[in-house]
Amino acid sequence: VGTTIILNFPINNTQPALTVLVDDDALVRLNWKTRAKKAQVNLKVFSNTQELIETLETLPKDTRFYLDLEIKNSSHSGLELAKILKSKGFYDLHLASGHEQIESDLFLTQRNKSCPF
Repeated sequence: VGTTIILNFPINNTQPALTVLVDDDALVRLNWKTRAKKAQVNLKVFSNTQELIETLETLPKDTRFYLDLEIKNSSHSGLELAKILKSKGFYDLHLASGHEQIESDLFLTQRNKSCPF
């Protein structure tokens, strides 16, 4: 009684051509860059939302995005950025945050900030 079980099944186990991380924490970005290099994952990192929004037109629609929820020195939160990305036709969106999970159908998965590869 009162037990909840959540099963998250990956939609696609293969890596996309490009993975993007948006996080204001320099240590998190460095960790992801290091792990991506070892795993041979094509990763671009952004420290704020403005940098990403300026380059959206150059990114393929199958880009996989990992967004922090609270991004300091940014014009948008991770949730607002996810809405923008969806409106531009991007669909592979994941929340990577140290906060508790949120109720949102914008993200395929929600995880902590640990690198997925």
